[in-house]
Amino acid sequence: MHLRLITFIVLLFPVLACAATTSVTVGQGGTNFNPKAVSIKVGDTVTWTWAGNNHSATSGPPGTPSGVFDSGIKNTGATYSYTFTTAGTYAYYC
Repeated sequence: MHLRLITFIVLLFPVLACAATTSVTVGQGGTNFNPKAVSIKVGDTVTWTWAGNNHSATSGPPGTPSGVFDSGIKNTGATYSYTFTTAGTYAYYC
């Protein structure tokens, strides 16, 4: 599998009553994430949607999962969501 590093920046702002959901597409081949980086607030959710087979969204530097989130291997059309409860920068890879 190809590795691709993506960074999420979770902004530390008061959580609003209506949390937002941001969509990220895992492109064909699993190496393209669109958008490449997003800024979200604590309480917001990121939903990944697969456009390729046999790839994952795993938190941490490439090859070293941090254990924060892991979609497991997914195929075209699958989705995985994670709600961020702590401010920080989150790298992830396939």
